[in-house]
Amino acid sequence: MPPKQIMRYLKKIHGRWFYNRRVPEYARINDSRYPRVVLALRTADDETAIIQRNKQEAADNRLWAALKRMADAGEGREAYFAAQEVREAFGLPAKSPASFDIDETRQAVKILRSVTKHHVDHYGDESMPRVEGREAAKLTAALFGQVDRPKSSTTEAMNYVIDTISKPVLAMKSPAQTASWKRPKLLAVKSFVEVCGDKPLVDIEGDDALAFFDSLEGRMLEPSDKFGYDAAKRQLADMRQLHADWCLRHKLRIENPFDGLKLRPLGKIALDKERPAFTQEWIETKILGNPKISGMAAIRRHALFVIAETGARPGEIINLQPSQIKLGEPIPHIEITVIDDGEVKREIKTKPSIRKLPLVGAALAAMRHHPDGFPKLFDKGNSFSAAVNKFLRENDMMESPSHTVYSLRHAAEDRLKVAGLGRVDTYLIHRTIAAIVTTAR
Repeated sequence: MPPKQIMRYLKKIHGRWFYNRRVPEYARINDSRYPRVVLALRTADDETAIIQRNKQEAADNRLWAALKRMADAGEGREAYFAAQEVREAFGLPAKSPASFDIDETRQAVKILRSVTKHHVDHYGDESMPRVEGREAAKLTAALFGQVDRPKSSTTEAMNYVIDTISKPVLAMKSPAQTASWKRPKLLAVKSFVEVCGDKPLVDIEGDDALAFFDSLEGRMLEPSDKFGYDAAKRQLADMRQLHADWCLRHKLRIENPFDGLKLRPLGKIALDKERPAFTQEWIETKILGNPKISGMAAIRRHALFVIAETGARPGEIINLQPSQIKLGEPIPHIEITVIDDGEVKREIKTKPSIRKLPLVGAALAAMRHHPDGFPKLFDKGNSFSAAVNKFLRENDMMESPSHTVYSLRHAAEDRLKVAGLGRVDTYLIHRTIAAIVTTAR
């Protein structure tokens, strides 16, 4: 870095260092130090001066950015957040000024007096121009909490939470996983709006939450509405979390109207949700050994063989990347793990799902046809499952109407139980080859 850049905003006077920086024009109205910030650093040492300069530079950058955001903000959410940033940049708490203690209030008044004196010194007895007067008024409103809290509709609030607060949650999801994650949350809001209207989220009251709760319970009891306990429970939880996230982000202390509401399952639901497993005989004779299976597209057929033999989730197989496929190892296997390869990202369901699965029989033969995985099927789990389920049903290869391609996973668990491998959920289905070998010994 050039020496001039290293020593930026530093000026030595009589052997002592000063921080010397011009205030940007857009901040001149509300920064009482305009036109220049000159601050004694009380040191003659270069390194100490650089350290102190860095701290002051960062503080000024933050203040000026906040003042610019406040100047550019219109109304609503942007103005509210800009006011918060301005208070914090001036060294005040982010909380509402209404809850300031006496020292914090004095500090806010001191800041305002300093800025007001700056206006008088700059304009004298003349009235401030309209633009400058508006910016000064914005600062007063920001310092003393006179900017209205944002009142976004329930739909707007959910979109905001998804697009901002939830970014870390979505960072490692593929596009299909992201869409799958968003869908039930948007459906929850849609269901709420149908019952209570798209009212401002902060105006939702206990009666609204109870009306929504009653509607969910009613849909669970309606035979014609294929809406079960799990879906209802999730929608209620999504609305509760939306309210909590919104209030936390906006530093609002509002009672969550969805707290305390708890749906109870109907007696038949647990039975309805149980996924049956294929029997081993059915897999061998009706699926893998069935001549009709050759009518399935080769890429789907091969993926199906791997699922049937390994007990892996369909999404874990069709989204395999070349680095996860180990055909050249002493024990050929695949590795189920998080995918983070440049633009290709995909998270896994749970941490125990990180595991290695040995390839044998039909699975090994199928993977030799696809040493680089199934790129044409990547991130298309829903369409893959739909196509495979449709083919198996049309060709009488489903053991019952309740069976799906996912039933192959449960069949693999049953095979391990028969083999006497004990806690199968921690081995081949959820854990590693090493655990299986250790147990087998």
